Amino acid sequence: MPADAVEISDALYNSVLSTSFIIDANGLPALPPPPSATELAATAWVAYQYQAKVALDASDTTVLRCYESGVTLPPEWSAYRKALRAILTAPVSATVPALPAKPAYPQGT
Repeated sequence: MPADAVEISDALYNSVLSTSFIIDANGLPALPPPPSATELAATAWVAYQYQAKVALDASDTTVLRCYESGVTLPPEWSAYRKALRAILTAPVSATVPALPAKPAYPQGT
């Protein structure tokens, strides 16, 4: 045990483990510092990219239905999928725009 160790009760120990507290320089629980603007922007961007990935995965169904029905994939669907892929590879930005609008389903699918 280090010489500067501070004894705490089991209840406090379990409380610290079950929350997002950190231990301060005095060995006591403290709240972590709030996230920075950069961390918040990165978190929002990751969520935005996740939404784009979900939309891209869902659009695979439309591509498959076009293929199975012998329908040429409309250019607006190709553009939509290209825009979603661009979001997935884009660097983090402080501005999170709206996802591209999903086109109408192709006729005959």
